Amino acid sequence: MTDSYHHSRGNAVIIILISVALFAALTFTLTKSMRGGHSSEITQASIEQHTSDLLTYAATAESVVEQMLFNGSTMDTIDPILPSDVNFEVGEDIHKLFHTSGGGLNYKPAKEPPFVLISPAPAVQSAWVVTNATDVEWTITTANDLLLTAFGIEESICAKINEKITGSTTIPVLLGAGFADRAFAEEPAASDLTAVKCAACEGFPALCVTNDTADRWYFYSIIGSR
Repeated sequence: MTDSYHHSRGNAVIIILISVALFAALTFTLTKSMRGGHSSEITQASIEQHTSDLLTYAATAESVVEQMLFNGSTMDTIDPILPSDVNFEVGEDIHKLFHTSGGGLNYKPAKEPPFVLISPAPAVQSAWVVTNATDVEWTITTANDLLLTAFGIEESICAKINEKITGSTTIPVLLGAGFADRAFAEEPAASDLTAVKCAACEGFPALCVTNDTADRWYFYSIIGSR
């Protein structure tokens, strides 16, 4: 065999090895992009879809509350007890938001994305949260309202929600350490949502905000006001 033959054969082997390496790199990139997860890995199409899903769920919850009020429930009797609560089947069901004999709203467990699931879990884990212990200052009265909150979602999805609502991706900051837990998670010492706590929130029945340390994001929606 001639030297040129061996040289050509060597070049062919190198070309094949390079092709295999490029194919492996491409496969890795495609696999990573399909895994989802945190904001840096979420595609724009995924952000749009999750944003739509969150807004739709909040609108559905508001419609369910309106129907419950029409059927005889009151803001004082609507019960946001969750299906996971040990007392969910205790007492009258007709006024329970998530009970099939009451409002019948389907409770959606948190999935990542749009939620950010933290391990080890903080005091209040990412989840859909409903509270009737917070008064929103810009509703009609000073009585407590009914709030539905997507507690702990992706920052990119939070920004997209606000773009849909306000035309801007700006995310308002809640003032006060731990305020989000008190206002949205129905802690014993619940705090009212006021313009002092969030000036940019004033007048909006739904908006996405962040806490004072800007490391968690919350999409709240007033699904029942008074």
